[in-house]
Amino acid sequence: MAALSILVLIAIAMAITTGDPPVLGVGVWSLVLCAASIGAFEAVSALLGAMLTGVFLVGLLERRNPTIMRMGSDSLAVMLLFAGGVVILYIIH
Repeated sequence: MAALSILVLIAIAMAITTGDPPVLGVGVWSLVLCAASIGAFEAVSALLGAMLTGVFLVGLLERRNPTIMRMGSDSLAVMLLFAGGVVILYIIH
């Protein structure tokens, strides 16, 4: 599997340097072009969404139930992470 991933990366790198679409197919080439057009705002938004999802999953998996200000510690972490993400996105935009 790792060898296939390396071959795909080499084909994509060769396609980017030559300007020709790779033999892998139009779907991979459009994915590469889409990834190249992503800006900082979109990348931070996606990362923020992934981190929030991770915190929610950890909150679902933990067995103990400690509370801070009458809410779970995962809920407080989500609120702080969301507020920090909104501030960062405002600064970037």
